Formats: sequence, C-alpha cells, structure tokens
Amino acid sequence: MATNGDHGTFSTTYGMGADNLLEAIIMTPNGSVLLTNPRKNWDIFYAIRGRRGGTFGVVLKALSRHIPLREDQTVPFQVCLLSNITTTPNYIDGWGIGSANEDVATGGLALGSRLPSPKSLSNPNVTAEVFQQIDPDPLGNNGVYTNPSILGHTITSPNAPSYHVEVISTTPTWRDALTHLIVVERWRDDIAQPLIDAVYDDITHKKIQPLRELSPEQEHTSTNAIATNYNDRRRSGQRTTIY
Repeated sequence: MATNGDHGTFSTTYGMGADNLLEAIIMTPNGSVLLTNPRKNWDIFYAIRGRRGGTFGVVLKALSRHIPLREDQTVPFQVCLLSNITTTPNYIDGWGIGSANEDVATGGLALGSRLPSPKSLSNPNVTAEVFQQIDPDPLGNNGVYTNPSILGHTITSPNAPSYHVEVISTTPTWRDALTHLIVVERWRDDIAQPLIDAVYDDITHKKIQPLRELSPEQEHTSTNAIATNYNDRRRSGQRTTIY
C-alpha cells in the first residue's frame, strides 16, 4: 500500500508507491468523505502518502501514476514458469504431508527493523561483528522463545520523488538505505507475560540497537525532514474541505 510507503522490486527504478500517488478519496473516522491531493485537503493527503493511512481513515479510491509494462522481461519469465506445469504433478504427490513436528501456530512475535545505508555496511568486519551480536541463542527452538531471524530484502528507492515533494511523508531514510533489515523473534503460546516483555526488550536493546549504531547519521534525519515539509505547508493556511 502506498499509504505505508510501498517499497518493492521496482522501487529502485520508479520510486516508492507513495511517490506515485496522485490523489485519493478517503473516509475519515467522523464519516466525512474527502478528496485529497496537493491542492485539496493537503494535510490528509500528506498523512496518507507514506505515513500509515489506516490511522487517518479508509482510502476509498486512489489515483496513481501509470507505469508502462516492460515487455523485455515478463515474456521470458512467463515461459520459464510454463515449464513447471508439466513437471509439478510428478513430484507433488510425494509431499502430501509436511514435517511430523511442524509448527501450526505460534504464540506471537516481535519485530524490529532498520534501514542501513551503504556506508554503514561498507566494512565487512564491522558488519559481521554486529550480526554476531544478533546471533541466535544456542538453545534454538528448544528455548523459551525461538531463534531470531534476520531478513534483508528489497533494495530501497534511491530516487527522490518528483510529484509535490512537500506533501510526501515517507521517511527520507528510504532514499539512502541499501536494504531493509528486519529482525523477527517468536515465542510459544504458553509463556508468561514477563517473558514476552523480555522478548521485546531483547529486540529493542540487543538486536536493533547494534543495527542503529551502524548508521548513527540517520538518527533524527527522518523526523526533522518530515516536520519541515509539514510545517511549511501548514503555514500556507490551507484548510481541510469536505468532498
């Protein structure tokens, strides 16, 4: 969803999903239906353009920039997938049952994430040392809570937005980040609340803090840039109007 920033495979080429959002119609918690764009109800448009739009209302319609399909890449990819149709029935029958002790549910999980810059990951020795601090517990899945997982995915968007940059609330850190690192830690459904609290404490101080220290230059950058854009528009005196 563009309201959460919306990063993906094409972010490096076309920017974030929020960058391509042109206008939207939103229903606010008081029942008002608003047309939001850079000219009308800009404050709501600013809020849903990268800052978790569900907090401000339900987006009923959205208009985004059209991205042309790249024919040179989709055709070979589809041909590759077609070959699986004839081979899949030959092996799928042998996997009708999964692992005998496979988990069917978990008690919960805690998430933490950072957006490290290329500079922060340039020294492999330092990076390896930080990842060692987030190393899994030797007890593994036999412990009170499971080993943490580190996910690094989706090269982020280096492109600055071109459509009304003053009303985009996506954190600027996305523009400088090399990847999106997410730390995940789960716990069983039968553990007590103090142990659950310990998981959150572990994620915050032992897992995310080392990642935060990798990119100290990013601290406060996002908040300051977002606040500047918002205050500039607020001083212009534009008001919210009902659609």
